[in-house]
Amino acid sequence: MRNRIGTVVLILWTIISVPTSAQALDVDWKVYGWASVDGDSACFYDATGIVRRSDGHIRVWAKCLLLRDMESINKGDLNKRITENSAQKVARYYVPPITLVDERIDSDRSIDITVLEEIANLSNIEPVAKIFYEINCSEGMLQELSISFRSNGKNGSRNKPGDWKYIPPESNGARLQKINCR
Repeated sequence: MRNRIGTVVLILWTIISVPTSAQALDVDWKVYGWASVDGDSACFYDATGIVRRSDGHIRVWAKCLLLRDMESINKGDLNKRITENSAQKVARYYVPPITLVDERIDSDRSIDITVLEEIANLSNIEPVAKIFYEINCSEGMLQELSISFRSNGKNGSRNKPGDWKYIPPESNGARLQKINCR
């Protein structure tokens, strides 16, 4: 990831004044946490797909990608596009939403997270987990409406809502709630 930061900074100067067109994506994956699902993973939520219900609940899709899979994208046109998009965001003072709820994230880590988000947006990496959450913002509760995962070469899924659970502090669920329940 460090070599990506250097690359982002280097090309930042060459594209800082170049106008960019809006990227039309069906999803916009944003980091909200980390997990150990068949290896160390970064977890993302789809910022454009959030459904805000009249009862104060939100519904949001999330996915976790293995860090080793993300780090393996280091050559070719996809890597160039990821690096360029990340540099453009940094040049425009983009701040990943997780930095607003986790004060431990410094500017270097913020750049790393921006790169991870671009990898999640542009690559075809198979998630180790896909989860559809419903969050009761006012009560601080969360339930999994649907989940699919792979671990140790095996796949599993559940498409029935799980039980409502209170969201523990300093958890991925707490960060997801803080970012999206405003």
